[in-house]
Amino acid sequence: MVSMRTSGRHLLRSGALAALVAVTQGAAALGEPIRYEYGGVITFADPSTGVAPGTRFEGSFTYNPAVTPGFISTEGLIQYVYGRSGNIPGSVTDASGLDLRVGGQTVFANPGGVQVAVSESEYPGQFGYRDSQGNPAGPYTRVGISNGNVDGWPTFVSVDLTNPGRSVFGSLAPPSALDLADFPLAKLLVVGDAGSPANHTLYAGTIDRLTPVPVPEPTTLATFGVVVAGCALRLRRRRHG
Repeated sequence: MVSMRTSGRHLLRSGALAALVAVTQGAAALGEPIRYEYGGVITFADPSTGVAPGTRFEGSFTYNPAVTPGFISTEGLIQYVYGRSGNIPGSVTDASGLDLRVGGQTVFANPGGVQVAVSESEYPGQFGYRDSQGNPAGPYTRVGISNGNVDGWPTFVSVDLTNPGRSVFGSLAPPSALDLADFPLAKLLVVGDAGSPANHTLYAGTIDRLTPVPVPEPTTLATFGVVVAGCALRLRRRRHG
């Protein structure tokens, strides 16, 4: 026979579990920040860096496709700007950011913003896309994740994902999922730093790894903390009541 105390604990735990499920489902419905870890191989490095081609690099970037950020829009291209920016109205400060390490050494670390530039054509020649011979090109999809238009950083870091053969999304909205299999041309580019001329390429590389990593929203964690604290308080009251 199950005692009332044991039964109470079971109901309490069931209630906490139900609350946690509700919180998690609510967060999923609202959308959560997306974090990707990426990696690859350096194919070019300026001699001043002391890095040899063939060196591994890795990093991560984070943004929230559910947030409406500031953006610049041109024909066939939308640049969504997350985080601090002095020249983009409506820029959103959230958990977005970008970092890069080459050979285990930090090259760039910016937790304060990221730009997601999306361009896509659904048929050859849309938005004026042409190949090197001037012939209509496409379908075409490109997603560029960088610190462009996020102020205060002298180094430009870009993760460039391109599919030159088909339309991947059919929309210029910020992508809610990225799969390296969709982008046969995946490149890293690092241009300039505090001691280099503008447009001076420091690193170029080929990306061979792109892995999504769950990022719980701060509001989700806070709510979960309240649920756990409330359950613990109720359990103590039952034990001493």
